[in-house]
Amino acid sequence: MSYDFRLFRRVAGEDPLTTARTKPEDDELRPPDPEAERKKKPSQTRWLRNILGCKPPKPTMSISPAFTGSRPTKRGGVIATFVLDGHAAQITLFDHRASIRLPYSHAEPATAKEAIAEVWGYLQTLYREGDFLAYDPQLDRVLVLSDGYDDVISTYLRTVHWMRSLPP
Repeated sequence: MSYDFRLFRRVAGEDPLTTARTKPEDDELRPPDPEAERKKKPSQTRWLRNILGCKPPKPTMSISPAFTGSRPTKRGGVIATFVLDGHAAQITLFDHRASIRLPYSHAEPATAKEAIAEVWGYLQTLYREGDFLAYDPQLDRVLVLSDGYDDVISTYLRTVHWMRSLPP
């Protein structure tokens, strides 16, 4: 299980929350859109550079070969997995949407705050470089990335503690 963020682009004339709540078309099953691929390639390079530029790479960092533009499956997604300071996050970029997943593995508030701050930086980069808005389905809201992320941290920690209370 993971704390998920769904990223999407604004639709003219539509409330962003309505757009965010709409089930995305199944990009994973469609063949790649050549025009979207052309536009996506520079964004991938910029956001990867910005994400990696946030902190020096660690020996534990791994980037899927799919990031280079090859597709591991017919799904059309680009998946990059980063491990920075022990916080794993999976970033998936499709033609018209993206997602970030953070595993529920940080039970200490300070560690959870660090991990979410790291993901928040990824969200800001994807907003800046890819024009993506971020939706938090756990809170059912489009995030304002200039604000704090206290609600996200609280929800994340509440879920971690609930999961740890379940019998094995």
